[in-house]
Amino acid sequence: MLASLLVPVLALTAPLVAFAAPVSPASPLEERAVYKYCADVSVCGESKIVENSHHWCHRNICDWACNDGYYRKDNKCWWSGSSSSSSTSSGSTSSSSSSSSSSSSSSSSSTAEFVPTQENVLAASGVTKFTGTNTGAIASWFKTNSAQDSTNGHSWCYFGYNDNTPGIAISLNTMMSDANWDATVARQKYCGLEVVVTTPQGRSETLYVTDAFDDAWVRTPTSIDVVFNAFQKLWGGFTDNKNDVIQNVEWKFTGRRSEQYKYGGAGY
Repeated sequence: MLASLLVPVLALTAPLVAFAAPVSPASPLEERAVYKYCADVSVCGESKIVENSHHWCHRNICDWACNDGYYRKDNKCWWSGSSSSSSTSSGSTSSSSSSSSSSSSSSSSSTAEFVPTQENVLAASGVTKFTGTNTGAIASWFKTNSAQDSTNGHSWCYFGYNDNTPGIAISLNTMMSDANWDATVARQKYCGLEVVVTTPQGRSETLYVTDAFDDAWVRTPTSIDVVFNAFQKLWGGFTDNKNDVIQNVEWKFTGRRSEQYKYGGAGY
């Protein structure tokens, strides 16, 4: 989601707003606004795809997948060399078979659902950002289907959400930098990670990464944007004033991931 604090007058008072100019409609977060739902790939023909790929209906959303012999990395399709010529020698045949198997595994991993193999999903997922306790954060709030907040009920994490979702948005740039700027890998790594958020007043909530915010609007990448109803609990009352933010918040990952809020999960 884009910044919650979009009203010009708030730019002078709200501490979460950065001094950078507003991002253009081509912001990576605007992908959510152009998601195209599909029952099959026949409706996906106008969606943008990269070289050596084809249209794909993925979890009822138009996407792209790499052609045979290519694997997905850094939002591109890379040649895997899987079509190397076969050899009559048993050793070469074994090597070719191994190469083909490795290529097949690499190709399938570009589209298969990410499944952690260790109890601590941070280590299993290769998450290297926001580890430990994040201090000095500013918590603001956003609604999940609001023109003011540039949201439309569909999360960056590829599921539907609403104002009751126990979620937060964290820095898009930080997540992307930890995924070599591949948006799919960033979603696989971070969506659904469980977070404990604590305010200076001692209020604490267990929430989940369910969205991303554009860094052009914040002073520090450790800041968080909290889904509306979860924010009320941290605030200790009710507010719908965009100037109401919580300073000096602490938050940390627990090492667990919610199946409901993982990339492409059930959501809500």
